[in-house]
Amino acid sequence: MTDIRFARNSAAGLAIGVLSGASGMSELQDADFVIPTVADIVQADGRFIWQND
Repeated sequence: MTDIRFARNSAAGLAIGVLSGASGMSELQDADFVIPTVADIVQADGRFIWQND
């Protein structure tokens, strides 16, 4: 939750929660994206998770 708040307060653009860290899903519910591990930030096709085009 604190990391998500820091991302929001710093205007980082996106707040991405990572479940392999110290927080669980309940603490990350306000994130733009929640991923299992940092490796999941890149999709199978090579695009980042926030790239839809």
